[in-house]
Amino acid sequence: MDPTYAWVLTTYACPKGQTFDNIVYLDDPSSILIFDRSYFNQIKSRRGVLPVDQALGIDPATSWMVEFFATTDFFPAMFAHSITKMAALEVKTGTAGEIRRNCRFTN
Repeated sequence: MDPTYAWVLTTYACPKGQTFDNIVYLDDPSSILIFDRSYFNQIKSRRGVLPVDQALGIDPATSWMVEFFATTDFFPAMFAHSITKMAALEVKTGTAGEIRRNCRFTN
């Protein structure tokens, strides 16, 4: 994580000893209500709040996608397409389905 950003988060957003819950935006606060590519630009700048966000930008298997979505306007359309595909899945329940140990392979 970008050291300056980590300092801001630990100093202002989530200081030690804080007695109340605070809000930390996962995207640039100026863009939280806009469906755009700023999240991916945050990842490129090493300003992902969650470890999984940081990993997207570091792992060679996914870093190319971060770069692609940060520099193009394809994300909204591709996201909509993926949600449509997920909605078409028939969820299996009980013994008809399984929870995979590795999502790429059946158990």
